[in-house]
Order: sequence, then C-alpha cells, then structure tokens
Amino acid sequence: MVSTRGLTTKYAPCNTEICSYPAQRTCCIPYLPMLINGTMQCGPFPRETTVGTGPCCPGSGLWSEWTSFAKDENSGSYKKTRQCVSSSAGCGCTGSAVQSQAQCPCARTLKNADVCAEKDASIGKTFNMRLHRDLAITDINCTATLMLEANNDNVTSGGPEMCHSLNNYDYVPAIVLLLPSVETRGPSNKCYMDRPLNCNNRVATVKDLPVSFTCDLETLFWRYDYLGWFVEGYNQPAFKVT
Repeated sequence: MVSTRGLTTKYAPCNTEICSYPAQRTCCIPYLPMLINGTMQCGPFPRETTVGTGPCCPGSGLWSEWTSFAKDENSGSYKKTRQCVSSSAGCGCTGSAVQSQAQCPCARTLKNADVCAEKDASIGKTFNMRLHRDLAITDINCTATLMLEANNDNVTSGGPEMCHSLNNYDYVPAIVLLLPSVETRGPSNKCYMDRPLNCNNRVATVKDLPVSFTCDLETLFWRYDYLGWFVEGYNQPAFKVT
C-alpha cells in the first residue's frame, strides 16, 4: 500500500448561475445576484473553497526502477540511477536518485557447489567436493580470479587426487560450476564440470593455476570466462582413485 499526503476533500461552488426571467427569485436564499469574474452569478462565493494544502501525493513519491550499474570513468566508481516519475504531477520524491559504490557490485563470495551430484556421467568417475576458495576480486575492472590447486602434493597415498587423467584430458584439475536459473546453457540440473587447465603446464614452483571471472553489470552474476556462462557457485573436486 502506498501512503499519501495532501488533499482528501476539495470544495468548489456549483449551480451559481442566476435564474432566468420569469422566475420569482433570481438566486436562492441567502445568495444575491452579483458580477463575479465578469458574469452575473449568485454570490458571494465562500472564501475558503478547499480543505488541506498541496496536491495528493504518494508519501515518498513514485520512483522508476533502478538502472543497471555502469562504470563511471571519471570517478572510477559503479553507479546506478532512478528517476522521480511523480515530479511531473508536482509530487517530489524522498531518497537518492543515484547509488554509487567503489566496490564491484557483484557478490563478494559465491555459493559452495556441494549440492551437485558426486558423479559426472561425462567422465564416469566419482569425486569429493574438496576445495572452495574465495575469489580474488579486482574492483577497478570488476574481474575476479580463482586459484585451482594444480598438484597432488597434499594427497596421501591412494587418496583423492586434485589432478587426474579424465578421458582425453591428461592430468587436469577440474572445477564444478553451479549455474543460476537465468543461465539457459549447460545441463538441466545446473551442475557442470569443466577441465580448463592442465596440471602438467605449471612450473615446479607454481602450485596453483588461475581461472577468471567477469562481473556482468546488468544481471550482477559472475561470468565464468572460459565458457562465458553465468555461475552462482563452484567447487574444486578431488577424484577418487579406483
């Protein structure tokens, strides 16, 4: 319900014309014929013709929907705006027409994708949801990096492996993506396993390899750059050695 302020009642004189001849009286008692605004009418009119002040307006005005965020190249911040659509009717709005922030507006953390099944039919191997690291977000351009563990240095003998041979992929780490409902690509269960990297490509001193994401300022979902899909969660799985 929208609260309002202003007039609830307005009075205006009506039927003030004088009666035409041969009526017995030209005006009803107690009014008399007189010249008002250039015409003969029955008066005088009441001085107070209204009750209340100002127009009838919603309590805080009527705002449009917010626009999507956009990068302000001058300030480097992210801004979205809205308009007071009731101002044309004389009704102002309370609140700000601009929202600005220095941080990238996409979520600072993503969900854990452990709701996804523990078997990927495309590879025929079972896995454990092993690792859920935080995104490293670069606010200036709304991008993020996730470091995948690209080694088996911490794997005990016979235990789940972070890097494993998968079909035609030789010794790779994987990432399990949880897709939002707005993402129409990918499997219907909204869980997808991707193998974007190769553990053999790392140098001896590098333990982790990066995958990148970009914030979509219109939907405010992170886009997984390797596939271009929106995501709302992820995990790095460890494969069970069989």
